[in-house]
Amino acid sequence: MFAAVSALGQSTLSSIVGRVTDPSGAVVQSAKITILQTSTGIQRSMSADASGDFLAANLNPGTYSITAEAAGFKKLLRDDVAVLARQSVRVDLQLEVAGSTCQQVEVKASASVINTETPTLADSKSGREINELALNFRASGNPSPLQVATLAPGVQRDRNRQISISGMQPYPEWMVFAFLV
Repeated sequence: MFAAVSALGQSTLSSIVGRVTDPSGAVVQSAKITILQTSTGIQRSMSADASGDFLAANLNPGTYSITAEAAGFKKLLRDDVAVLARQSVRVDLQLEVAGSTCQQVEVKASASVINTETPTLADSKSGREINELALNFRASGNPSPLQVATLAPGVQRDRNRQISISGMQPYPEWMVFAFLV
């Protein structure tokens, strides 16, 4: 007997979305957005649409710098935007009206904690975070590294040791492990 099991995409790619506005909250159309991954130097440029929105999809996890420029406004630089795997980070940018001199405004801030872009529960742990967990699987009677998965939001294990993710039908542990290999 064979069972067909569909695996969800195993992509680690992420995205940065946002809206460019002026001090009054009005959208800035066609603002030039440049996104730079600071560790690799890879740069991507785009323009805000008619609604002032921009989307940079298929980004690798890492730390990014975002620059926004538009005629009549000061250049804005947002540094240290952390993007984890499979995460959609919202970064709204507010440009200041340019004065008589050329200035650059630098904002250092982190992305919002609440994800308003997707209606899903998701969690991403770095290797360092997993290594720092005070877990002893041998003492728990369960030597499976999948025990870490039950620490993520929306993941639970039932009495039969099956894993359910976000209320979906439970999968046996061996089946979940097969997806990860």
